[in-house]
Amino acid sequence: NLLRGDGRFPAALTLAAEMAEYTRRAGLGPWTQLADEAMRLQVLVDMGKYDAVLARVAELRPQLETLPEQSAAAETVNPWNVREGLLDTGRSAAMRSEQWAQALAFNGDIRRYQAARGADALELARTRFNDYGPLLRLQRYAEARALLHDCRAVEEQHRDPVGLGKVYSALADLEDTVGERATAVQFQQTALRYSYQAGDPEDCAISHHNLSNYLARQAAPPALALAHRLADAVICIQTQSGGLAQTLRNFANSDLPAAPPAFAEVAALVEQIPGVQFRALFARLPQTFPSGDAAIAAVWQLAQQEKAKRQQSAAMQQQVLAAMPQAIQDAFELDGEAFRQAMGAALSAMPENEAMSIINQLRQAGLIG
Repeated sequence: NLLRGDGRFPAALTLAAEMAEYTRRAGLGPWTQLADEAMRLQVLVDMGKYDAVLARVAELRPQLETLPEQSAAAETVNPWNVREGLLDTGRSAAMRSEQWAQALAFNGDIRRYQAARGADALELARTRFNDYGPLLRLQRYAEARALLHDCRAVEEQHRDPVGLGKVYSALADLEDTVGERATAVQFQQTALRYSYQAGDPEDCAISHHNLSNYLARQAAPPALALAHRLADAVICIQTQSGGLAQTLRNFANSDLPAAPPAFAEVAALVEQIPGVQFRALFARLPQTFPSGDAAIAAVWQLAQQEKAKRQQSAAMQQQVLAAMPQAIQDAFELDGEAFRQAMGAALSAMPENEAMSIINQLRQAGLIG
């Protein structure tokens, strides 16, 4: 788990294999062996090996159905935890590879097993919540909305601010997707209040980030959207969160004023939402920078650097594209499948060496993956 968290995936994969060997040598039972395999598959998901994970989970499904709950050998795991964990690993692989129907199927199986073992309403609701993303991508908006309102009712009964924050954030995402900008802002403001109630800085930063996006799309006052963007960035830079990279990319795509607002101004704007105590949260964060104004200044400098880097990259891409054959340039006027087909046709019409040279140039310029 530590290696995975540190992004050292090959080392984590090696350790998972060693763990499986020790399990066999210790004579532990089939459920413990499946748990070791689940750890290996989790690392493969981290490494982007989604098809391999899905194929392996499919191979293991019969065992999940037929293995007896009581093992003759010693076990160090709970069978139900292994079963549901393996299925959730498959769901994660399906989600990341955008196989939305497959993700829904995995989650449905998890819920079936949970119900059979007597899971409570809260656990079932939180598992069902995972269907929201695939339903949204499949444009099944009415189902997604009904699901989220059902989950909200369960979370409200249990008065859990973390769960409520996630549900309201998902509702905001849904309403923004269908073009209900004002409703999206309202839901995300509620999500932000619950994030502050729960007190997790990372969740607060994410809620500020999302709210800034929705405010910008709603054409809210630029100073308000900027304040929430800066609140997100300040939390990230103080905690040294990896979320700062995405925030800086958003800054680079925005029109920024000549100078940043003061910390007190940012705090006053974001604290207009009842329950959002940004200054109190900042006071208990690690003091990577000694003051709010120092943190904002550091963020601003990084944002300007990111903006300059983006501009240089865009200029270079334009130069590279301008030197390409006309058929390649025409392909870049298209999107999605039309782009892929046009690129394929243009490259197929060239000698192989020339096509490979063009592909390498486009990759180096960041124009294609």
